Amino acid sequence: MSARLRLAELVDAQSIHHVMTVAGAAAAAPDLYYVDTLEFVADHIAREGFIVVAEVDSQIVGFQIVRRPGSADDNLGLEIGLSGADLDAVAHVESAAVLPTHRGGGIQRALVTEAERRLVELGYRWLMCTVHPDNVHSLRNLRALGFEVIGTRDKYGGYRRHILLKTVG
Repeated sequence: MSARLRLAELVDAQSIHHVMTVAGAAAAAPDLYYVDTLEFVADHIAREGFIVVAEVDSQIVGFQIVRRPGSADDNLGLEIGLSGADLDAVAHVESAAVLPTHRGGGIQRALVTEAERRLVELGYRWLMCTVHPDNVHSLRNLRALGFEVIGTRDKYGGYRRHILLKTVG
């Protein structure tokens, strides 16, 4: 069954957070997937960026959060030596999850592809993200979409993460 992709609205925040919570509970290790707050989800719908959701039978079964960090001190563009106006052309492909009952059908790749399409239209040049080194499924999906691991660092208060980059513009 194929999923319908669309931009999230504020009324979707609770459903997105539910998918995130289920994904966190299903993770093989506690640091494999970080569960953000409901406020974080709502902020990315309203102000920080956007979220693409995947729906099956009108139920949200997956999502991809995108952040536009601009001049924030955690802009991953700093990892590749960007500065000034170039930092405004960096987008973070942040948290993503698909309900366990809908995994394996290409939903994550479709979500990232749709997010990338929108970001290219908006003029972004660098797409960056972080992934736990043991998250083989996300790493495989992102690499298949052209992202490359450019380093591994402690992020988010001590969580080990690969930093991935895709140049699009």
